[in-house]
Amino acid sequence: MSKKILMLVGDYAEDYETMVPFQALQMIGHQVDAVCPDKATGDYVMTAIHDFDGAQTYSEKPGHRFTLNADFAAVKAEDYDALVIPGGRAPEYLRLNEQVIKLVQAFDAARKPIAAVCHGPQLLAAAGILQGRTCSAYPACAPEVRLSGGHYADIGIDQAHVDGNLVTAPAWPAHPQWLAKFAALLADQTNGLSPRWCSLAYRPAVFERPFPLQSNLTSSAIRWPGYLLDSDAHSPGNFNALSINPAMIIG
Repeated sequence: MSKKILMLVGDYAEDYETMVPFQALQMIGHQVDAVCPDKATGDYVMTAIHDFDGAQTYSEKPGHRFTLNADFAAVKAEDYDALVIPGGRAPEYLRLNEQVIKLVQAFDAARKPIAAVCHGPQLLAAAGILQGRTCSAYPACAPEVRLSGGHYADIGIDQAHVDGNLVTAPAWPAHPQWLAKFAALLADQTNGLSPRWCSLAYRPAVFERPFPLQSNLTSSAIRWPGYLLDSDAHSPGNFNALSINPAMIIG
């Protein structure tokens, strides 16, 4: 089922991190509305290309003019199913906008999928939604993740991390993983699964994972957004013959 996705961009957002999700998510059937504060449909933002050339940090090169297809002033979180936050320079100043912060908070409060990459988690930190949660970001943003009460996921530059409704990654080389995991959350949302933290009681321990609450799940494996885990391989106990039901959801 097609989803309506909001993308928050700004001047000098990273070029790949803006263009690729905007096009890829449309390619698989979703609607993507790209907006920027104080800009309207038909306006554009400038992008920057962040590259890894062997220096101690990324280089920054001119990108493209990225045309916006929606009006920021008309945006309401309740009209959208998910949120995408590209990285680059834009999050540095977008986090100063009170309406941007309220939008991020509203998406998270509703447990809607949020995908943020590179410097995008600066908005998550500024919105105060990382307390006790694990988040990837460009390594230079790790202090902000930690100062906001989050746990920094130190993963490969081509990897992505899922924590409940948050899908985060270090930079654009992670696009395949980042977008695949985000698409999985969108698919689970379509199937009525709500990613949240809960505890699943089984013999002989309590298995704590972001688990979608579903009343009719009976399987020898546990599935949550983006993953299918076999109990024998990934848990301290064996519950292959155990039926998963609401009574087992204890938190």
